[in-house]
Amino acid sequence: MNHVFCVEDVVAAEILDSRGSPTVACELRLTDGSIGFMQVPSGASTGQYEAVEVRDGDKQRFWGKGTRQVVWNIEAYIKPRLINQTFASLAELDAYLCTLDGTAQKANLGANALLAVSGAFARAAAQACKQPLYHLLHHKACELPVPMMNVINGGRHADNDLAIQEFMIVPHGVSTFSEAVHAGAEITRYLGEILQKRYGHAGRGDEGGFAPSIRDPKEALDAIMQAISQSSYSCDQVGIALDLAASEYANEHGYFTDKSGVECLNSTDWIAHIQALVAHYPIVSLEDIASDTDHETWARFTASMRGRVQIVGDDVFVTQSERLQAGIAAGIGNAILLKPNQVGTLNETITTTQQAKQHGYATVMSHRSGETEDAMIADLAVGLSCQQIKTGPLRQSDRVAKYNRLLWIEKTLGREASYASHVYQRYRIKQTEEVAVC
Repeated sequence: MNHVFCVEDVVAAEILDSRGSPTVACELRLTDGSIGFMQVPSGASTGQYEAVEVRDGDKQRFWGKGTRQVVWNIEAYIKPRLINQTFASLAELDAYLCTLDGTAQKANLGANALLAVSGAFARAAAQACKQPLYHLLHHKACELPVPMMNVINGGRHADNDLAIQEFMIVPHGVSTFSEAVHAGAEITRYLGEILQKRYGHAGRGDEGGFAPSIRDPKEALDAIMQAISQSSYSCDQVGIALDLAASEYANEHGYFTDKSGVECLNSTDWIAHIQALVAHYPIVSLEDIASDTDHETWARFTASMRGRVQIVGDDVFVTQSERLQAGIAAGIGNAILLKPNQVGTLNETITTTQQAKQHGYATVMSHRSGETEDAMIADLAVGLSCQQIKTGPLRQSDRVAKYNRLLWIEKTLGREASYASHVYQRYRIKQTEEVAVC
């Protein structure tokens, strides 16, 4: 950013996310008339190390999840300290916001308050510079990310017996982002028909994916495999990704294979359980394979897979550079999930993204289970060259908005647009390759 941006006004409001729960929106105006707007998502399956999301706590209103306090924090505390202040960059604005809060985890003002202002400022700055946000972040941005489309929900996201939280399709072997979306739409349609025939009404989870009455993950994987086959795409073109969200179904004895809690596997057996799934299905990416405190299992599993698949850290890293650095040193995973509200500002998200790339970790920009129609993560995925985006199924507007924004970016870039289909080559995906046994 070569401009100097002077803040004229900041307005906030309590709005609703995709689950009907409150969140916060912010509009920020610069003195040149440029305006930015941001709606902040929220998570259901949240890591214990995430930056603090402030809530009202009034059990008589929105189950204690109201965000009037966040609105007050923005309008009564942050706004007076921003008015007529000038900032040369997003980094400068975000550093000032962090200073105003004064805590490492944004416990005073709330990560939701800071992110709302940070995102609104970024969009206002982009408008002032007469650039789309993705170009403001990286003027040569032109690579569209591979989407990880959540088609079956389990875990905390669904009312069924599946412990695995997300079953995703990954159209990595096609030529363009628009073709990837087409593949996802076709496979989702076939999958819906398959699940309807087998289980009756499948319902929906928090993120809009199907939520059939399934306990065994192999049933879900078999249904997805059939849908890929019926869609005319091959497993060389469309892989499968899993978010095990292992912290949600673990205790001091080990990991539960379903929500009943009957079968609890120790670390060695749990690793073997995951390896068996990888051996039998075209799984290209695994997220949160162990709890966020079980670094030993994380490291053992990462070493055992020998770079064969992508191993993504979410709860263990929570988009925070210090935790990522510790994970790199401990040999945890080879990729990171990026959620701006886990850390609290866009610039901190950018810093963590750059750090991951410097250490050879893949980056996946991500939504949350409680989303809005705000599509900023689409611009972030392109502008930060993340090469992957996780933003749910093609089934409801809060998720589809992100795909539509990416389709528009692809159209705008025209011949300059490329698709990150190469991203999985680094994992040497060979279904016949032997997996090391712990």
